[in-house]
Amino acid sequence: MTEWKYPGDEVVGLAFAANVLEIIQEKNLAPEEVEKRIAEAHNCMDHKVHERAFGRAVRRLREDRNLSREALATSAKIPGTRSVQDCMCLEASSTRIDGTV
Repeated sequence: MTEWKYPGDEVVGLAFAANVLEIIQEKNLAPEEVEKRIAEAHNCMDHKVHERAFGRAVRRLREDRNLSREALATSAKIPGTRSVQDCMCLEASSTRIDGTV
């Protein structure tokens, strides 16, 4: 079974954190103000847009690697007999009949 590990993930995360800290220091923001702004941004976010973008990215990466949905489900360790359907729902950013993703 293949596990996908991206070597740049940690570097990107650290660079992002450093950028955020730099912005906080430049604007001289108090921790409470930072938390307030993050909460406001989170509340205004259109989660459906992100779900669709994530689904498209998963499909594109799966196709680039010539993986079937079944192989993706196995590689991602998605449990259950509906694993292929779960992958299809993920790529389509839709919800299953029972209300779960």
